[in-house]
Amino acid sequence: MAGLLKDVQSNREVFIQHFRTHYDEPLPPVWAVVEIMSFGQLSKWLKHLAHSDDRNAIARLYCLDERILTSFCHHLNVVRNHCAHHARVWNRELTVKFTLPRNPQPLGESLVKARDESAQRKLYNTLTMLAYLLDVISRHHHFRKRLAELIERYAINPASMGFPDDWLQRPTWLGRLS
Repeated sequence: MAGLLKDVQSNREVFIQHFRTHYDEPLPPVWAVVEIMSFGQLSKWLKHLAHSDDRNAIARLYCLDERILTSFCHHLNVVRNHCAHHARVWNRELTVKFTLPRNPQPLGESLVKARDESAQRKLYNTLTMLAYLLDVISRHHHFRKRLAELIERYAINPASMGFPDDWLQRPTWLGRLS
């Protein structure tokens, strides 16, 4: 909260300046403040909502349990930070893994749930969850196709990112590369 208050006080966005000059509250409404939140702040905000019912209401929009969504947001924030700082992610074992759903639906059998924990720490599960969430948000994205093209263009061995041999036949990826 202290970091968010500081960000609001120093922000130069017109809508934030308008809020500061016209209202006495320390923070704008949530629908406005999320516009200036970092991904890390947003992830922490979701995790620290006081009531699990609120987290579950958000997670249900994605047909997920709140534990899965909050865990993935934290994980994605770490991956995003690696990318933002030009760190290698393609064959890295990620230090923070996210909680996998117990029930395979709605992701089907797309995620790697191997007993070998290093397979779960590779980028494949992250990319699979991203593809799934992008489907929920918009059917008009080209994430899968662009990813497959990059793998092919740069002759990347998908196994180095934890991709199983049959990844293109798994439900999240099947028939969606066109």
